[in-house]
Amino acid sequence: YESGAITEYLCTTRGQFGRAQGDADWVDWLEWLHFAETVAQHLANLTQQHIALREDWMRSPTVMRLEAKRLEKALEVVEAALGAHDWLMPSGFSAVDCAVGYGAMIARRFVRFEAFPRVAGWLGRCEGREAFLRAAARDGAPEIYRRDFYEAPDV
Repeated sequence: YESGAITEYLCTTRGQFGRAQGDADWVDWLEWLHFAETVAQHLANLTQQHIALREDWMRSPTVMRLEAKRLEKALEVVEAALGAHDWLMPSGFSAVDCAVGYGAMIARRFVRFEAFPRVAGWLGRCEGREAFLRAAARDGAPEIYRRDFYEAPDV
């Protein structure tokens, strides 16, 4: 049910892509893992407003703009972190790149990335990984997000 808990469990039991308690960057890894849920919450609200609420009268342009701005603020944190290294953790690629990266991939549907060149480069590295390419091929075409970009309407 909780993707962060599932990710932590898999990393702990499989010994891959996580950081062990006591490692120098374990606390930072946990923080990024849970930060992914912050990103996901903004995406859930935007998805509801733009897609799930099918009638225009149900939607709130104010909520759309507010959540897009909150999502931008979350991406600013990622942009700053990527200033020093290629992955979220200085020690290299990990599950938090998958967790936060998934949210950042969807965020491109709601936030323009001109202000986030490091995030865009990082996503390119994530999407270029062999495992990502295999998973994307199995997933097929998007079923929820059918537009490249969802603009908040002007009021």
